[in-house]
Amino acid sequence: MPLPVPERDETASTAHRAPGEAPLRDIAMNASPKTREKPATPGLSTTVWHLSLMLRPYLPALLLALLLLVGLALVNMAVPACIGLLFNHVFPDKLWWVLWSILPGILLVYILRNVLYLSTKYIALNIGEQVSFRLRRKLFQSLQARDLQFYRNRSAGQLSSRVMDDTFSIQSFVQDDLPKLLQSACLFTALMLVVYLLNWQLALVTTLVLPLHLVAFRVFKSPIGAASRTAQEKLSTTHGNLVEKLLGMEVVQGHGAEQRENESFVEAIDATRHAQLASKRLHVGQKIVADILIGLGTVALLGFGGYQVMRDHSHAMAPGTFIAFFGFVGMLYPTVSELMGAMAKMVRAGASMDRIQEILTSGHTAHPGTAWQGPVEGNISFYWVSARRSGNTPVLKDVTLDIPAGTFCIVAGTSGSGKSSLVSLIPRFIEPSHGRILLDRMDLASTDTDRLRDAIGYVFQEPFFFNASVGDNLRYALPDATTEQLDRAATTTTADTLIQRLPNGYDTLLGEGGWDLSRGEKQILAVTRALVKDPRILIMDEATSSMDMATEQIAVNRIKHFMRGRTTLMITHRPDLFGYADMIVVLDHGRIIFHGLPDELPPDTLEALGMVEPVKVKV
Repeated sequence: MPLPVPERDETASTAHRAPGEAPLRDIAMNASPKTREKPATPGLSTTVWHLSLMLRPYLPALLLALLLLVGLALVNMAVPACIGLLFNHVFPDKLWWVLWSILPGILLVYILRNVLYLSTKYIALNIGEQVSFRLRRKLFQSLQARDLQFYRNRSAGQLSSRVMDDTFSIQSFVQDDLPKLLQSACLFTALMLVVYLLNWQLALVTTLVLPLHLVAFRVFKSPIGAASRTAQEKLSTTHGNLVEKLLGMEVVQGHGAEQRENESFVEAIDATRHAQLASKRLHVGQKIVADILIGLGTVALLGFGGYQVMRDHSHAMAPGTFIAFFGFVGMLYPTVSELMGAMAKMVRAGASMDRIQEILTSGHTAHPGTAWQGPVEGNISFYWVSARRSGNTPVLKDVTLDIPAGTFCIVAGTSGSGKSSLVSLIPRFIEPSHGRILLDRMDLASTDTDRLRDAIGYVFQEPFFFNASVGDNLRYALPDATTEQLDRAATTTTADTLIQRLPNGYDTLLGEGGWDLSRGEKQILAVTRALVKDPRILIMDEATSSMDMATEQIAVNRIKHFMRGRTTLMITHRPDLFGYADMIVVLDHGRIIFHGLPDELPPDTLEALGMVEPVKVKV
């Protein structure tokens, strides 16, 4: 019978509402997907904040490393101090015993500095590995919490680049550049204190160039951050295109597009190369500016320092003091250069942090909620449900439908009519933009997603199997499934005959390097996997379209008996299967144009579905 179209108002929705439930308008508003915020360009303060949050669990180890770095800075300053002592006192007074005491001391300094360096490097390596491990785990957990629309808008290569490449960039910064940054900061502080204590006038002259280093850093900071982000995005895009082309190699070779894809890949890697070179040029440019500033400071040091040593005055600077001062400044300038370089690399790591934060903080779809008390019955009700694709394209419009528990329901319609979107709403793979969906009178918007999906067996249009045995792939739906449970599901779908033909039965390897199956055989195993968990609700999205007609008829008939008393939704374009249905739902341009018994399909709907005669009901 045709679906009556009631007026869309609050009264209509209230009739379906249990006492105490929120109005439909409020639920629909709450169910609307959040607008994704455009990520801001990462600044230095944002980078420092994210870095501090990541490193907070390792604060004790970081404090130990910082103490070691302070010790390393003091040890490094011992050599210039010893040289100054030699020229001021040991050589003029020929103090041999002091000389023979200082020489082993200098050797001890070099041994001690390497012990301190090794200790801090080990701590940094350990923290870097831990940070990378935690970030990758959090990213993977976050990705698993996304709805399917998120993955339809992004390539697998781009996402894997964020999980692996961006985290490696941060790991490298923590292991290599963060110790340099901390060491340079400690050494810079100690050197500034010492040179001003030795000779504040000469120190003032030689440090006049230091503010110019800060100016140079601020000038280069934004371009370096932008160039680093562009380089990472180009690399991610290239990675994504490569994975996409490898997965679609059959299409590439089938259309003779190898040359086109070669040219496309060359363009992609060339764009990545130019972006990386642009980023590197900025880093090199900053180093050149820093080196020129060091040259200016060195000229000032030698000029004014020479004057203080050679002037005829009782307060003339002792040559040994100047040599020690020159040694300290000789350490100060490279330290400033290292400090600026490490800060530039922190800005570069900030681009990776920003890309990671986009995954961790924007558009989460984790759905905590209320779990059922007792088994799922399978009553499914849609009330004024609308849904949209990305880009706000409507795919479902004001769908109102009730599917009683135990119904074998076939969903039909032309391509693009909204069939897959309709059934994807039930396990919350996508969220409605308006309206609500009830399962056993419980609003899906307030239900626990894990508990909901535990009750559902879902078979997608494209069968996918992991690089594992047949048995392991079938047990993916129920990890502790017994062989008897596998056999029962396989017998239902006729997969038992297929498995018996495989060289090692359930132990036959699938995936890369494994046994090659036809698409129809893959569909048989995919349906079997869904039945292994003995679901309360079974959803099949054109899951039998590649099976031969005889196998499909047998499988559908057995599946109907297997799911007796439980709810099944099956999307299909084959009219021969309509007779198995207890109920048929026909969609057209996102709206339901018919729902009812299969033998009640009106002539115009039969014609739209490509049928020339009424449906014959099958038992």
